[in-house]
Amino acid sequence: ELSALLEANDLHDVIVVGHSMGGLVAAEAMIRGDKRISRMIAVGVPFHGSYLALVGLLILVYVFAAMDNSAWAVLLLLLLLSVPASRQMLPNSDLIACLRPHYPSIASRVSCIYSPSDNILLVAASALLLQDEVSFAKAIECPVLGHAHLLYGDNAHDLIVSELLATPPPQEEWEDG
Repeated sequence: ELSALLEANDLHDVIVVGHSMGGLVAAEAMIRGDKRISRMIAVGVPFHGSYLALVGLLILVYVFAAMDNSAWAVLLLLLLLSVPASRQMLPNSDLIACLRPHYPSIASRVSCIYSPSDNILLVAASALLLQDEVSFAKAIECPVLGHAHLLYGDNAHDLIVSELLATPPPQEEWEDG
């Protein structure tokens, strides 16, 4: 657990850069009230879930099936269906349903970097902290193609560094998680 890691290493005033599921993990820690996390830069985080979150493993299943390696394809498909983390990124998952009502409590400390060309979060709004179709956290569009490029593409890197260097909100503005 993220909070246990921060505590074990006596880390404070941490800025977490969370990509995809990693951002959901950080959001959960912030919502639970971990004040050691001062801010989060959410990079392509499926705050509202994504039906395509399972695509990576499904592609592997297809590749193995196409190579007449049906035993591996079946094994990977069973793995896909049994890994709770994969299912928790679906829009109707228990995790998303549990986190969603609490997003306003962390919004002042979150910057959302997203791409309208994200191939996993096809609806860019899924990567934003929204309530009634209004974004209440900082939203930064990144002109990259693909979900992975949000983490390592040049434009994305520049945006992440810029947010790391940005002045954080005063602690008085933090709402209780």
